[in-house]
Amino acid sequence: MNAGSTKQLGVESYLSWQIINNINQSFTNCKIWISHTWNDFSYKDFKQVATDYAGKKLPSVPKNTIAAGFDIDTKRGLYLNVNYYYADPIPLNDANTEYASSYNLLGARMGWKKHLHAKVLMELFIAADNILDEKYSLGNDINAFGGRYYNAASTFNFAGGIALHFGFK
Repeated sequence: MNAGSTKQLGVESYLSWQIINNINQSFTNCKIWISHTWNDFSYKDFKQVATDYAGKKLPSVPKNTIAAGFDIDTKRGLYLNVNYYYADPIPLNDANTEYASSYNLLGARMGWKKHLHAKVLMELFIAADNILDEKYSLGNDINAFGGRYYNAASTFNFAGGIALHFGFK
């Protein structure tokens, strides 16, 4: 009863610029990057009982997403990573009568890495997510009963820690 077909056109792109990549300089790595995804996903032929969804957007797929970042590392082990993510409004049901709002996320991580041994790397870090304190849904429930589409995501939050990375092979 609910079989049909879809049309899924899209383009994914990625661009990066490695500004610095030299372990002998004070700044050993510096890179900026951006990716973009364009989706044109729709029902080609899809009926549920008497309702025809042909031409409607597929639920859960934003038309555009953008991710971007900036990474920098120093010879002394200090580093900074900044990342950004954007998503267009997201259709939440087959009829396209409900949409999740577009949103922007900004995150950052700063830390220090030091080899304690040839095969053991220690990392101290602090990180922040959702710096812009966006209200958005993480993992929408598509075609949810009673309009219960949304799963709340964390507001602005931060963390810190210590990590040990073992490189035994």
